[in-house]
Amino acid sequence: MGGRPETDGLMCLIPIYGIIVAFGIYSDVAKAFGKETGFAVMMLLLPFVAFPILGFGDAHYQRRRKKKNRRDDYEDDPRDD
Repeated sequence: MGGRPETDGLMCLIPIYGIIVAFGIYSDVAKAFGKETGFAVMMLLLPFVAFPILGFGDAHYQRRRKKKNRRDDYEDDPRDD
């Protein structure tokens, strides 16, 4: 779900806090499709309009790349001695 932990899906069940978590998830999904934060608001308020736009429109999912481990940047790791 937008690159977020699985527990955020359960947090959506909490009444008030769930709206905030859902907006965060929708914001990450919108960014993954190259859309702005305003589109995330539309996903929250009008999901029956926003999700078909993502599904049938010209938006493409842009997979996020995982950050490289800082240890990978060093050829000789001083901790290997």
